[in-house]
Amino acid sequence: MNERFYHEHKDRPSTEILAAFCTSYQQVLITVQVMGEKTLNAPLLWRSDGHLIWTLIAEDTYEHYQEHGNAIRRRPDRSP
Repeated sequence: MNERFYHEHKDRPSTEILAAFCTSYQQVLITVQVMGEKTLNAPLLWRSDGHLIWTLIAEDTYEHYQEHGNAIRRRPDRSP
């Protein structure tokens, strides 16, 4: 999935990508706040291993950012 997204967006200017990231990040924060603690600590119904909803959010946000952060920071600016 990462490779597909890379190829779809590799020619976009870094400033545009950063703006889109900031917007999506704010949307995630708002969504998590609205969900509340009870929902965040509920089990994922499609998994039988006891994972809670907040763990999926963590995997798809800050843990994912940590995994790819250095590569993103090394990305050359493709601004015109």
